[in-house]
Amino acid sequence: MLLMRRKNITSKMMKEYIIEATLLLMKKHNFSEISIGEIANKAGVNRSTYYRNFHSKEEIIETFFYNILEQIITELPADDNLALQEYLAYVFKIFYRYKDDILCIHQNQLSHLLLSALNSYFLISADMINESFIDRLPLYYHTGGVFNNFILWFDCNMEPVPEIFAEIAAKICLPNAKPVLLQHKNFTTSPVRP
Repeated sequence: MLLMRRKNITSKMMKEYIIEATLLLMKKHNFSEISIGEIANKAGVNRSTYYRNFHSKEEIIETFFYNILEQIITELPADDNLALQEYLAYVFKIFYRYKDDILCIHQNQLSHLLLSALNSYFLISADMINESFIDRLPLYYHTGGVFNNFILWFDCNMEPVPEIFAEIAAKICLPNAKPVLLQHKNFTTSPVRP
């Protein structure tokens, strides 16, 4: 089914249509077999619109993950004293909303794009893009651990449920671990990708 051609909409909306179309196509076809033309047709946009918004098909998936991270910040309770387990449950619940899409991405061996999204999101939100290797190292260390936890969860079909996963994860965190995204909650808007 082709979607109607879209006019007079924002770039963000165009990106969402393209992401949605890609995810729908991935449910029927292997990602590597999907063409840019098929994505554009399904999204109801021109190929030129696609190329104005994305440089590659992989960037679509990375943007999907990045949008989930933005959603977490937007919806995260404004409680600086939120317990780590509550925070983790909240984060995992938002990812769990997209379980079918995420597992489809994982089955297409594209989960590594979550790591790119995590690195971009945290570097931009912490304003560390131009910082030194030493300054960025703790952030990359953190995102690598978060990424590996997500990969294990995806490998297990996103079981256990978010609350149980959060309970387990909170027990293995360092005693002084702080919810990292809460540190960036003070932004008036979500960080914008370069």
